[in-house]
Amino acid sequence: MESDQTLSWNWNHTEGNILVVDDNPENLGILVKVLGDAGYKVRAASNGALAMGAVERSLPDLILLDIKMAGMDGYEVCRKLKEDGRTSEIPVIFISALNDLDDKVKGFGLGCADYITKPFQFEEVLARVHTHLSHHKLKKQQKGQIMLLHHELIERRRIEDELRESHDRMEENVARRTAELKEKSSHLEEVNQALKAMLDQRDLERRAVEENMAINLKKYVYPYIDRMRNSPLEDEQLTRLNIIETNLSELVVPAHRGISSKYIDLTPAEIKVADLIRQDKGSKEIAEHLNLSLSTVSNFRHNIRKKLGLNKKKTNLKTYLAAMAHEL
Repeated sequence: MESDQTLSWNWNHTEGNILVVDDNPENLGILVKVLGDAGYKVRAASNGALAMGAVERSLPDLILLDIKMAGMDGYEVCRKLKEDGRTSEIPVIFISALNDLDDKVKGFGLGCADYITKPFQFEEVLARVHTHLSHHKLKKQQKGQIMLLHHELIERRRIEDELRESHDRMEENVARRTAELKEKSSHLEEVNQALKAMLDQRDLERRAVEENMAINLKKYVYPYIDRMRNSPLEDEQLTRLNIIETNLSELVVPAHRGISSKYIDLTPAEIKVADLIRQDKGSKEIAEHLNLSLSTVSNFRHNIRKKLGLNKKKTNLKTYLAAMAHEL
């Protein structure tokens, strides 16, 4: 049977795994022993079909292949090996008595790594086997390094893509958050402006009320107090009158920050305009603040100057009003 023609020895696997293929039992035995003694793990096959089966079971690191064999010869075995992606990188060394140049050219054309002619020298066989195994091992290492670098490159690109995506998302979040803060800041500024305008309006109205109160007291109350003071009064009545006058004076003290008693003839609206003029507000600002037209503000200015006796004078109204505010 065909399997009876296959030789196999187990040797210490220290240098490499070699498959020897030869249909001559004597040559096969010699090669197996020489290679085994050199430290290689050796398997043997006596024909091409058995050689292909051995390769299928376990890939060798190198194949020593006889050319002239019954059935499938060495050329056919080599061709099949080189056509298969799994075995195409395995170095094949032809061993043959054929020494013709055309035979060698044909072998190299099929992809063999080397060519040894029979009768072979053991030292030559070992030298060539060592050389091609070292070269094959180096190629495998280089291929492994290339694959490792390829995977590292892919991983690096993946990480760079993730970082780029993360950076883009971060920039989008920052831009969105910046826009939100800007919108909130703008809204807050509008609220602050509205609140300030409201407080200014309330302050202006409060001052107008204080001024009106001071004006009314001086116009309608103080004259009666003066008359009462000039009339015959007992000491107790005079004391009460002084208390009333003192309390009224304390009541109108806040109004002394504004316009003096010379404003008696001004209307509350004119007092508001006069107070804004004293604060160095222009006509446009006064119009916007009091929701008036520019012509109305101009009329107020004219009436104020007239009531203060400045209509025919070149006196600056703002300066005059500021000076009046300090008289009290």
